[in-house]
Amino acid sequence: MNAASGPSGSALALLRSLHAGMTPTEQKISATVLADPETVLRLPVSDIAQRAGTSPAAVSRFTAKIGYRGLSDFKIALALDLASGGTGDAGDIPSPHDTGDQVLAGIARENRQSIRDTLEIMSAEAMGRAITGLGDAGRIIVVGVGQMGHLAADTAAKLTFAGRNATPSTDYVEQLALSRGLSAGDVLLCIAYEGTSPPVTYNAELARRAGATVIAICRAGTSALSELADVHLPISSREGEWRSASSAAHVAIATVVDALVSGLLASDPAAAEAWRATGELVRGEQLE
Repeated sequence: MNAASGPSGSALALLRSLHAGMTPTEQKISATVLADPETVLRLPVSDIAQRAGTSPAAVSRFTAKIGYRGLSDFKIALALDLASGGTGDAGDIPSPHDTGDQVLAGIARENRQSIRDTLEIMSAEAMGRAITGLGDAGRIIVVGVGQMGHLAADTAAKLTFAGRNATPSTDYVEQLALSRGLSAGDVLLCIAYEGTSPPVTYNAELARRAGATVIAICRAGTSALSELADVHLPISSREGEWRSASSAAHVAIATVVDALVSGLLASDPAAAEAWRATGELVRGEQLE
């Protein structure tokens, strides 16, 4: 967005990514914009507030909280979004009342939307810095708790295949020791959704104190983890009746991880050779 001051990328994608974590009042405003962005673009702040069942002051606070200087800047971003073919309608979220075919189609649609929205809000500069940081790191610790634990393990395995010194951890006590043992030139890669979990954020604090670089893959917007991170890679997902936003975020996180690894392989011939050699070894042992 070169005509407005605010976050890069799609305004509508940003709203979809932040919606689940908003306050009830903010969700009313977000839902109003997403339901009919073209009409909102033409309305004064008083009419937007009336449609959302809130106050003009709340609308102004809302635009500031999501990163814009005011409603006018948000509308510029919204206009650019609509001009490029953006839409506030991501389709109906599947529910337990749907048939099997409807659920399958709905989940696939939501996964595609999550990836598209993540791409819209992802900064190429941040992705480049993350790839460089991982490529230059002496040691990489990949942490995740709860649902994100298996993603942390998978990420560390892929980085190891690419010749990096990567260690996964899903245990909080182990993570404390690993984070505290990092030093300048090392990387702590945090995989989360909300970015508010005390175990993850405290590990980020320890890594920063030790002089390591913190890379965070977590929900778009401001969170404790994103503020601690040297590089924030935002992801997007929507919450449904029977599918939490964190569960829906898995496909977006996996996409970001694959992009990081692919970027590393493309920029580092030694990493690409290590990946090829590991692949041949795995295929030779018939372990796939």
